Amino acid sequence: MAEKVKGMKETELAAVRQHVERILNSQALVQAERLRRFLQYLVDHAISEQTGSLNQFSIATDVFDRDESFDPTVDAIVRVEAGRLRSKLLEYYDDEGREDKVRISFPKRGYAVRFQFPESQTHLAPTELETPEAHPDILQPTEVRNAVIAVLPFDNMSTDPEQEYFSDGITEDLITDLSQLPGLSVIARQSTFVYKGSATNAQAVSARLGAEFIVEGSVRKIGNRIRINAQLIHGATGRHIWAERFDRETNDIFDLQDSVNRKIVAALKLQISTANQSRLQRRGTRVIEAYDYLLRGMKEAQMRTREGAERARYCFESALELDPGYATAYGRLSLNTVYQWIGGWNLSREDTIEKGVELAEKGVALDGENAFVNAALCWALLWQGQHDAAIETGQKAIILDPNDVAALERLAFALAWSNRADEALQNIAKAQMLNPLHGYYFPSGVCYFMQAHYAAAVETLHHSIDANPHFLPAYLYLAASLSLLEQDIRARPIAKTIKELDPDYRPADIHRTIFKYTKDRDRFISALTRVLEA
Repeated sequence: MAEKVKGMKETELAAVRQHVERILNSQALVQAERLRRFLQYLVDHAISEQTGSLNQFSIATDVFDRDESFDPTVDAIVRVEAGRLRSKLLEYYDDEGREDKVRISFPKRGYAVRFQFPESQTHLAPTELETPEAHPDILQPTEVRNAVIAVLPFDNMSTDPEQEYFSDGITEDLITDLSQLPGLSVIARQSTFVYKGSATNAQAVSARLGAEFIVEGSVRKIGNRIRINAQLIHGATGRHIWAERFDRETNDIFDLQDSVNRKIVAALKLQISTANQSRLQRRGTRVIEAYDYLLRGMKEAQMRTREGAERARYCFESALELDPGYATAYGRLSLNTVYQWIGGWNLSREDTIEKGVELAEKGVALDGENAFVNAALCWALLWQGQHDAAIETGQKAIILDPNDVAALERLAFALAWSNRADEALQNIAKAQMLNPLHGYYFPSGVCYFMQAHYAAAVETLHHSIDANPHFLPAYLYLAASLSLLEQDIRARPIAKTIKELDPDYRPADIHRTIFKYTKDRDRFISALTRVLEA
């Protein structure tokens, strides 16, 4: 089912409005005035592309007539009614709406409804494979546009379990490659890698991630030979569209990746320009050993520890020694260097922030069309305090790769700390759609704080802490928000936790937060000071 919100045709908008009217007058909702108002409100925001402003506070005041004193941690009306509305929609589609030509999905952990058009679902017809007996139910789609695809982690079939970094890297490269193509929305790594190492059912994964197509496969690397098995699956039916095995020498890995990409594009009947075809084939290096170091470094960096960061740094530096023209390696090393500062492992700005900007700028100079490197420069510039330059570079990264959720999140922080939280929330909403299993609670909490929606910030930051109990910045914003709500009693245990996590922390130590305007920084510091010194 193709999801639509942005750029819907007038006929589709009309179909959505007729469909909503039918639901509102159905047996499921006709007697539920509160839910009718709730659904209409969510649909209106989705059609007008204003889902970034949706939160419990706005819904409570606009839909459920709560006043400005509404506190979602005390009043659960929005969460309860959201659960009821989801149940009512399922009830409707199981009965009166079984044959409807439009469907409205209301994912958990968010309030942005999605429109799906079963009638425009890709019609598949039988085709042949090189080995048809292995997949007798192979299907072939008509041309696909605005499709959602999820690439699951490729299994490591090598005898050496240490080769897992390689299969993970192949998967991530495939996600990155496909995400740069028009006509595809690609589910982010953070959501698809939840399924790593587990038996999966394509239909269940498709439903959970909201993906029409699933890519899965395996990598086997032995000596100087590599074998990749890959298959493209239609999510709703679980039937195969395409499957193939690739056997090459390791030195041909880049050509092999290009082959896999081309096969998927061909199987989906995607129409791509010559420029996009060239972008799909951009690898950044032809030096196999440099590429191998990059993949190893990426695996180490994901540990989010000081030791892992040090090992990652070594790998990225080694990649650059082998290929000084490897732009992506500069981007990776830049992020690694900036995180040394953010993590508090090295508080020399010259060795971290300034060096990070220098590295990212080298990467952009080598390959200005590399979305990842532009996103890395956005992040480094933000921590250098160059908010406008960070925003400009982040926006370029998203133009180059609209599906890059990391770029969307980095740009969101740059916008939020520049007092442009409404725009930041729009980026977060898009990232959430592409990364449905990731909460984005902390950046959302920062946005609500910047908007002075402190009750919404408190609720969201509690979720952030639940997801990561050792993440100090979430406690800082939570304490400041509670202070500004004059809820000092609730703030006291938060202050205690801050002191336990970092006994040397002082409110004036803002190396983890970068505000563009003094008034915002002063608001944050004064509120936090009241809590910590109480």
